[in-house]
Amino acid sequence: MASAEAGRRSFLKYAVTAVVCGVVAGVGGFFAGSAAVPPPVTSTVTETVTKTAPGVPGATVTTTITTTETATKTVTKVIKPTPEAPKGEPIRIGCQEDLTGFCSAFGWSKALAFEAAIKKINEELGGIDGRPVEGYIEDTQTKSDVGAEKFRKLVLEHRCDFITSSTSSGVNIASMPLAKELKTPYFNGASMSHQLCGGHGPDHPSFPNKGNRWFVSLQSLVSDQVPCIAPVLYEHVAHKWATVYWDYAWGQSHDVMFSEAIEALGGKIVAHIPVPLGTKDFLPYIAKIPKEAEAVYPVFLLSASVGFLTQLKESGYEGELGFVICLVDGVDCEAIADIVKGCWTLEYWPRMLKYDDTPYNRAYRKAVGKDEYGYQTYSGKRIMATGSHSWAVWQNVFLMKEAVEATGWKSRKDNQKIIEYVEKVGALPWSYEYPQGPMVVRAEDHHGVGRKWLSRVDEKGRIHVVEELPIEESWSKPTIDFRKMSF
Repeated sequence: MASAEAGRRSFLKYAVTAVVCGVVAGVGGFFAGSAAVPPPVTSTVTETVTKTAPGVPGATVTTTITTTETATKTVTKVIKPTPEAPKGEPIRIGCQEDLTGFCSAFGWSKALAFEAAIKKINEELGGIDGRPVEGYIEDTQTKSDVGAEKFRKLVLEHRCDFITSSTSSGVNIASMPLAKELKTPYFNGASMSHQLCGGHGPDHPSFPNKGNRWFVSLQSLVSDQVPCIAPVLYEHVAHKWATVYWDYAWGQSHDVMFSEAIEALGGKIVAHIPVPLGTKDFLPYIAKIPKEAEAVYPVFLLSASVGFLTQLKESGYEGELGFVICLVDGVDCEAIADIVKGCWTLEYWPRMLKYDDTPYNRAYRKAVGKDEYGYQTYSGKRIMATGSHSWAVWQNVFLMKEAVEATGWKSRKDNQKIIEYVEKVGALPWSYEYPQGPMVVRAEDHHGVGRKWLSRVDEKGRIHVVEELPIEESWSKPTIDFRKMSF
């Protein structure tokens, strides 16, 4: 694939190398044939403890201890400082989560990431700017009107300073005016409609921007997913497609952008089939798929995905499938392996640890209770996590922490500083705070563009990475500049 080859070459300019340092200590012994034990040798053990002294941030106190041992031994031990327990007025972060409704599996998986991030900050990092963090979770029920009501409750009743959002694009769009009205930084928890960060541009008034300057998205959007997956599906799967999608902002985004991408490549969309939210009987919509369709691009979530795929097979459909990971994130594909085997997909973080086995990924998985195959334990059950989505909540909390400490934020009256910081931050480094990988945060539309992975499902339902894509392969031109908007 020519575009992929070009991307791999250009990625050399952007490669990020993780250096893992080890400690080599202790060399001793005696010479063969020697009757005598070597004389004592004086060695120095240096312990360096970094403390924050009053008025001298980051002051280093070094203690040198000299000991006498029977062999040459040099040890350098660096002890991480134990931060003081956070104190003072808490910083309150709200989590607008879909704990019930059709996005509920995203909700609990993201709630675990939210709680784990706050626990780490309070217990290991001394809070945010020395202050404790309190987290508040409100259930949106995956309904736009309820989600907006819960946004207001988080800010006005719980007095939350910042909010991380629902998975539902509809909830996000309904809450966006409140973020502006209440001057509350609103961080994308995993919703992906391209209308959240600019829409389709002035040439497509039917898909206008729904975002505003208070919204920040570190999660990928349809606008940077489709350019990655469409060429692969066109080249390896089919040229004639039917789109079948949830009829709301996110599904509509996929329909319009996938259609444009396939047609630009020379292919054809032979049918656009919207499906109302809450549908359980998909057969009337499956019946609308024309015989000339060589493949179907389905856009559903969780139980709806399983229902659609199962009924598609039962209907006798013999064509191909292609989709982004959203269709089966949180779905145990082993149970439907006979339906999805061989399918191409686009992951936003590999389900299986072995395809991105870094210290950062391991630490994150340990913190949120996710195993090497992508399962988490919830309510005593081992369930497939929504691993390509829930990481955004973790990173949101750490970007909030970074922005507060960098700007001198003290209270809600300083909230504008948080957004201005995001517009200047530029890049987020690959780290324990940002474990999904290096990310470029665009100043214009507040959208963080990061790594993605082209993957395929094997005959057992396991998802295997075929190729990691560099950031520039999913880069799309911003269609809006939020900086030109007033606060």
